[in-house]
Amino acid sequence: MQYQAIVGKINEFLLEASAGCAKWLDTYLPPKADRWERFVLNKLSDHQRQLVEQSGWTKFSELDLSALLRVADRNKYIIAQKYFLNHNEIECINEMFKVRNRWAHCSTEPIQLPQIISDLETLKFFYVQTDTDRQLRKEISDFINTVKTEGTTGIPVSENTVTTPIKPVSTEPEQISANSIVHLTSNSNIVGMVQSISNIGNTKQYQVFIEGAIKSYYAGQIELHIQKQDNVKSDITDLLRVLTARQLSCPSSNSLYSLNSSRIDFVPYQFRPVLKI
Repeated sequence: MQYQAIVGKINEFLLEASAGCAKWLDTYLPPKADRWERFVLNKLSDHQRQLVEQSGWTKFSELDLSALLRVADRNKYIIAQKYFLNHNEIECINEMFKVRNRWAHCSTEPIQLPQIISDLETLKFFYVQTDTDRQLRKEISDFINTVKTEGTTGIPVSENTVTTPIKPVSTEPEQISANSIVHLTSNSNIVGMVQSISNIGNTKQYQVFIEGAIKSYYAGQIELHIQKQDNVKSDITDLLRVLTARQLSCPSSNSLYSLNSSRIDFVPYQFRPVLKI
């Protein structure tokens, strides 16, 4: 894929991220009377605040992505008091600053493929976090797969930079070799191990130890067997460890976990009756 097309598409995604972030802040910031002054103007830089006041802006949709991310970052613990934000969501806001700055101010030095994919993955996570439209999430997922498959071409070369061609990510399936674990194409539950491989004309013949004996199979009759990871069951001790880790990563969530933690047994004589009989 042409490098210039990637730059243009990522900037389109950043524009959509601005709209999503504006809606997210409008929903999650507390609806106070002094909301705009307290949670927006007081969190902006001097230059950003001056621009907002001179322009007379009073809505999140009027701010650019840089200002929106700054407001989100400075209010993240206020939002977390009511809506739990995990560590990854907080880090995503920090990473979005880097993504926005990298692509809004592109230098003459080309951005390499691994960084492009990493930035796209950050944008995809931010879309989910801000509850952006599902169609946009699918669009960015498809774009990531396209970039991984095609790689980048047409990268501008500066006078002092020596670049090497970037190879696209291979999508070819792994080849069956000796000692590979395989299963029958007709029944994936029958699993065996390849002992040897021989060529008969243009066809490969595999000697496979399966069902207690060595049998011959041809290409197309067997496939590589990928072991699926079983779900791991946890006990109450593991759950308490996870809750403790969550609480340490976000101290403002104490109120959520304090419910019934005191183990107080309430008895009737502690309360005055509602009606005297």
